[in-house]
Amino acid sequence: MGFKPILPGLYMLSRSQINLYLFEDSDGLVLVDTGYPGSAGFFQSELEKIGRDIREIRHILVTHLHPDHTGALADLKQLSGAFAAMHPVDAALVRQGIFSRPSTPAPGLLAAVLVKLFIRGESSYPSVAVEDAIEDGQLLPYAGGLRVIHAPGHSAGQVVLLWEPHKLLLCADACANAFGLDYSPIYEDFDLGRQTLRQLAALDFDAAVFSHGKPILHGAAQAFRRRFA
Repeated sequence: MGFKPILPGLYMLSRSQINLYLFEDSDGLVLVDTGYPGSAGFFQSELEKIGRDIREIRHILVTHLHPDHTGALADLKQLSGAFAAMHPVDAALVRQGIFSRPSTPAPGLLAAVLVKLFIRGESSYPSVAVEDAIEDGQLLPYAGGLRVIHAPGHSAGQVVLLWEPHKLLLCADACANAFGLDYSPIYEDFDLGRQTLRQLAALDFDAAVFSHGKPILHGAAQAFRRRFA
């Protein structure tokens, strides 16, 4: 429990089977994803344990619209004063309080079991302002450079982030590493998700972190090529 350092300048916080990521930047903190509704107080208390204040968060990057990633966005924006950024395809729904699209389990028994155990049913959420759009190929000037990569399949507007100085891929839900490197439990379009993973496997990175599961700190691209290429 608590913030775990992954590499210098990057922390991971896990709660309710979801990993959130915090980058240190020269002018404050950059948060990636927010957790389920009701997570903001937990996040704030854990942040204080590492000597940081929630008002140091300057930017919130949301990888996609699902409620384990966007659920606490409104509360964390209010507490921190940060602006939120998403790919416009998913941001358009979040602004309406829509945090999901129809999805189906990935092939295999394990995915079906995980969906039944951990995927929460759909419910309504308040609309949330998303001030900024992030697009495929954009280089965000945070923590030395975060490259935005559009990664549809799990969600039409999902993005992953390549932290270029450290060759680390923040994979969101393009895939998971909870029971070994594998597909995520659900996809809006599984075939598109497979195509996305083949494209990610061709990138130059050494480490990978996931919204669900353990980091791979060395040889991550090779592991992706063995599993997804």
